[in-house]
Amino acid sequence: MSVRDPELAAFAAKAKRGRRLPSKAACATCGVVERLAIDARGDVRCYAHLGSNADAVELDHWLGRVTSPDTVIPLRANAHRRVTDLRRIIGFDDLAPVNGDPLLLLARILEAIASLLVLFAEWLVVHVAAVNSGVARPPFPVAP
Repeated sequence: MSVRDPELAAFAAKAKRGRRLPSKAACATCGVVERLAIDARGDVRCYAHLGSNADAVELDHWLGRVTSPDTVIPLRANAHRRVTDLRRIIGFDDLAPVNGDPLLLLARILEAIASLLVLFAEWLVVHVAAVNSGVARPPFPVAP
């Protein structure tokens, strides 16, 4: 059975991953509790640390690869995964090709900005909580 609704597919995938993880699981490298998997050695790792302990950075084609292949911003890997999930839920990949239409380009720009704003708002909430509790602050989603 395939799930065609992107939001339901995202929830189903998250539930499936969650069943494999121990309760209160966190990345063994950075302590993140989202986007987790079990690596080949059996350690719990976040998406960014599955391959190594380095802080992975991925280029985000925030307007879409087809619309503007050279327009990218460097995002930390976990942030890029989150933004990709948000865009899948919003239906970013289902938008019609821009093909020079200024209104479709505007729609794509607004959708891209909306997903980045959600990402930044989520980071800010975690950042403030970390500051208030005296724990390590999460790095900003956009890599230098």
